[in-house]
Amino acid sequence: SPASALLGSPFGTAPVSDEPVDIDIQRADGQPGTAELWATPTLWKGRPAQLLLLTDVTQRRVLAAQIEHRDNELRHAQKLEAMGRLAGSVAHEINNLLQVVQGRCDMALETPDDPALVRNHLEKSGESIRQMSNLTKGLMAFGHKQPLQLELHDISEFLTALKPMLQHLTG
Repeated sequence: SPASALLGSPFGTAPVSDEPVDIDIQRADGQPGTAELWATPTLWKGRPAQLLLLTDVTQRRVLAAQIEHRDNELRHAQKLEAMGRLAGSVAHEINNLLQVVQGRCDMALETPDDPALVRNHLEKSGESIRQMSNLTKGLMAFGHKQPLQLELHDISEFLTALKPMLQHLTG
């Protein structure tokens, strides 16, 4: 057994270390288990000896493994929850952009006799479609853990582009 290999004989020597050595044991109930073996040099009756401490750590190790398993399950659940929130946010954003495209298409259909206005509505729809495409690419990069290519945008340009549509909608 590992214990006899370490000890050699009932009065053999165990390695001295600041850390315990794990050994396989047979517990009093006959079940296999794990024990920590500590060896400390000492003197006994004036002669060098080792003080050995053997502690059954089977239950501690089982509980530690259960805690680690539950921690992993919790981290996994938290990741799934975060992904769900992200998916909901992306779906909401895409829905908003689709409404912009739908609104622009409806406005273009209402003014077929003004080609410049129809063209403007189609261009703005194209911008919204590109935004949806960029959002989808970002989500795919996130899913594949690929680096994103970040771009700076001027918020005033975005708001200026929205102004005609908002004026049309509000009258």
